Amino acid sequence: MDSTVLWKLSYGLYSIGVMDGDIPQGCIVNTVFQITAEDMLAVSIHKENYTHLLLEKTGRFSISILTEKTPVRVIGRLGFQSGAQVHKFEGLDYELYDGLPLLKANCAGHLICTITGSADIETHTVFFARVTQALMDEPLPVLTYDYYYNVMRGKAPKKAPTYRGV
Repeated sequence: MDSTVLWKLSYGLYSIGVMDGDIPQGCIVNTVFQITAEDMLAVSIHKENYTHLLLEKTGRFSISILTEKTPVRVIGRLGFQSGAQVHKFEGLDYELYDGLPLLKANCAGHLICTITGSADIETHTVFFARVTQALMDEPLPVLTYDYYYNVMRGKAPKKAPTYRGV
């Protein structure tokens, strides 16, 4: 089987925000998708991510939809270290909205979500969530994984579904 064909699937890049007590935490994900025409979506999180633990604990999260203007350092800060060791949003331009962290710059929009269920998918959990608030932001092109990888020359962490090991 030629598993490189999976690299042809299209993804966006998103910041997931969650609270660890009074400390904002989160991660970068590439699998957020709308499930219904109304207000349900799903997000896939690796079970070993600290954000996964916080999602199970709090039942709420934010999504900041990243754009092509998002600095690589933001993706590095949120995507390549563990919130168990660092305060992920420290040094980033963010605000708390409805008690959840949102990136303030270079985002096409933001969503506030409440988890309604989940599915265990081997290494990941797919969390199902209801969008309770949606905020439009900057009219910029959204950041796709293809743009991140080919134009920004970004890499995926080993726990990401898009990790290529090369």
